[in-house]
Amino acid sequence: MKLGHKALLALSAAVIELAAYPIPLAYAGKDIGTVQLLFYVFLTGSAASLIIGIARDGLRGIREIVLNRNTLAIVLLVGLFNDAISQMLLGIGAANTNPSIAAILYRSWVIMAAIMVPFALKQRVGKAQYAALLVGFVGIYLMAAGPGVAGINSLEAPFLMLILASAFVVTLANLFMKMYNADTFSSVAIFNFVSLAFFAALAVGTGTSLSVNFTPAVTFAILFLGIITYTLGTTLYYYAFRILGPIFTGNAMLIVPFMTIPLSYLALGTPMRAIYIVAALMLSAGIVLQRKHSSSAPERIKRREHMHAAVRLFDVTGAFTDNKHVSVLSHISGTQRSFAMVAARIDNENTVIEQFADKGCLAFTSRNPPQCVTEKEISFISDALGVGNDATVVIAMGRPEVLEDVFYALYGSRAYPEKRHAGITPPSSAAP
Repeated sequence: MKLGHKALLALSAAVIELAAYPIPLAYAGKDIGTVQLLFYVFLTGSAASLIIGIARDGLRGIREIVLNRNTLAIVLLVGLFNDAISQMLLGIGAANTNPSIAAILYRSWVIMAAIMVPFALKQRVGKAQYAALLVGFVGIYLMAAGPGVAGINSLEAPFLMLILASAFVVTLANLFMKMYNADTFSSVAIFNFVSLAFFAALAVGTGTSLSVNFTPAVTFAILFLGIITYTLGTTLYYYAFRILGPIFTGNAMLIVPFMTIPLSYLALGTPMRAIYIVAALMLSAGIVLQRKHSSSAPERIKRREHMHAAVRLFDVTGAFTDNKHVSVLSHISGTQRSFAMVAARIDNENTVIEQFADKGCLAFTSRNPPQCVTEKEISFISDALGVGNDATVVIAMGRPEVLEDVFYALYGSRAYPEKRHAGITPPSSAAP
């Protein structure tokens, strides 16, 4: 299966799982408080992560993260933001305001992410992509609000701010997850561990009793959320997120509320409304527009504005999400990235590779990849860049600033083309 298709399949499964998320909560009802529920959910998730981790690789991936202080700090921070703090803020906010407004405000994290991507990830976001997100967000509004939304009174304002804060925290978690590379499942396992510790400490600090009446509804909710949502579902989501990027993945997440409607109708008998069809069309249009104008290889925003106009670098780090070879992992772990550029001609490939190697980077071309890189990864990069397999793509891995500097040295500047010394010719225009 192609890497892109695999990522889309994982994203589809994550969307369905997230759509089913509110149903076990509805079954559980008011039988259990937010702190107690999330404590037992993450206790279940932690146990599931340990069992799967032992069977998967003997916990090797988790140990590697724990032994790297910088990576561990980031993974712990993402876990606190995405699973613990955001869910606590959302739970408190949604329980004290209009649920339709809460649904709209929480999904605003997709818009927040699109605004922050150019600054946090140095990746270009086009006007068409912003338009696609806006179309999808309008669909969310129509679905959640219908013909109208109940007015907001002053008493609800603090809780609405909590929901916006939850959306902002989720945005930060997603961007951090994209900025730092670590094994996806192992990262999610640590998310569960740190969230469990957070809610245990919160229960002790607030004097909240963890004594719970485990009714069938409560037990089902805990097992579903702990195993399906916060272990398997989160892993699938971040797997797709790393390959497909935050903009496309975020747009796809706007489908979640719509998917909840038929599931809720089947499970709880929630009535269907005609406005949902209009909302579905808006969401579909947003997804199609986003897919048409986005790429799994987003363009890197240049630090050097005077770099040759035809030198366009694309972030293809997501192509190596499945790669466990030590040579690849050592060059894309942490904040390191992989950039690619379409070249019209390379007169001396060894010169290119040596230039990058001298700076501690791994480089190769799509025509002659090393054994540590698979054909599926090269094919994914070619598809993401919109070029055929007969095109020559220069691919390099390492620290992003160093990669930019080496590409600059290889291709020279617009003002001083005579400084080029590698015999490499960029195309007059590069896709996408």
